[in-house]
Amino acid sequence: MSAQTDIKKILIIFPGSLGDFIAFLSPLKAVRDKFQSSYIELICNSDFSEIAKRGARPDRISSISQAEIAGLFINPHQCSDKFKNYLCEFDLIISYLDDKEGTFSGNLRNFSSGTVISTKGNIRKSMKINLYSHYFSPLRPMGINPSLQNINLDFAENELLYGKSLLKSFGYCDKEKIFLIHPGSGSSVKNWKIENYLQLADKIRKSCGFKPLFIIGPAEQYLIETIGNKHLLITNVDLLALSSVMASVSANEGAFIGNDSGISHLAAAVGLKCYMIFGPTDPERWAPPFNNVTIIRNNTSKCNGCLPGNIVDCRARECLDSIQPEYVLKIIKTSSIILKEQGNEYLT
Repeated sequence: MSAQTDIKKILIIFPGSLGDFIAFLSPLKAVRDKFQSSYIELICNSDFSEIAKRGARPDRISSISQAEIAGLFINPHQCSDKFKNYLCEFDLIISYLDDKEGTFSGNLRNFSSGTVISTKGNIRKSMKINLYSHYFSPLRPMGINPSLQNINLDFAENELLYGKSLLKSFGYCDKEKIFLIHPGSGSSVKNWKIENYLQLADKIRKSCGFKPLFIIGPAEQYLIETIGNKHLLITNVDLLALSSVMASVSANEGAFIGNDSGISHLAAAVGLKCYMIFGPTDPERWAPPFNNVTIIRNNTSKCNGCLPGNIVDCRARECLDSIQPEYVLKIIKTSSIILKEQGNEYLT
């Protein structure tokens, strides 16, 4: 690899979903810190661009859905001369794309005179350590090793005010402490039952002094009718708006609870006191490894769990259904965020 001073332009390609992308922000920031004077361009899901700007400061972000990226897998002759010249500009290209056959990285090397670092196969399938450490693997040849400090997404004052204005539009006042609840995930087998979340929301409101607010994303629209008029909810907002709400809730010492999901990873990155309910997935691998995250799971369950990378759609769901709202409430009550505000009266 070229000396650090020779690397003036860096291209990083990352294809992951939200949870993966939040975990990837740590290595992205590490690249930014090592090459402080270099130009860094990121190709990723365009929905995450605003999150990337607040977590790792790339100079430019473009969409991974552009057709010429796919062309590097299929037929490089379909790539325009403009795109080939674009790739030639970079002294270092780092790709996290699934490239088991080496076609993509081979074409990158054909078009670029710089160094190309590429993963072979699906990087998640070879994962034996926590996700946040694992995404540092391609960077180790550059002397960049895992750093598990929280990203702490940085929001401007006007963004915090925007988050507060959204909360006010839902009927919340500035002094109310909010408990955000996200009952979904990318896979239904990871979800604690909505009935449990509704019971927990009632208990939090009555005994902890927090006001619940449900987060309903595109995958949870079917729950809107179930939640009904029981609790307030936020839906149909983009990630930046949701992050601003989270940051405002965090600034007022609120909290968050959810399943093993991308939204939970986002809440942790914002700095919220975060509770994550785990069932078939292993928190040692998939949970954010930060002090503001509390893992909730049934460690006494007779269920041995699912094989890594192979979640079984188990009808019994013992790993999740054995977790009762009362048990979750007890964990919440005895945590430092509640004790700081309410004192020992809520200890059980």
